[in-house]
Amino acid sequence: MDRYAFVLDRLRARNFRRLRRFQPRGSARFTTWLVLVSRRLCLDHRRLADLMGERGDVAELTDDAVSGP
Repeated sequence: MDRYAFVLDRLRARNFRRLRRFQPRGSARFTTWLVLVSRRLCLDHRRLADLMGERGDVAELTDDAVSGP
């Protein structure tokens, strides 16, 4: 669901700039083009998630060397 929201957000960005860039030439179809753009955006989302790593809650971090509050 996160990737879906990410794709929709990116397609909407800059007044739908990505959607407006489609140029129907020859046998090019909008649906095929949209699938490719969405796939690339999903890959971008995956890379961003990998770069950020898993976010943990700061409250869950503990230091075993400290014995007090």
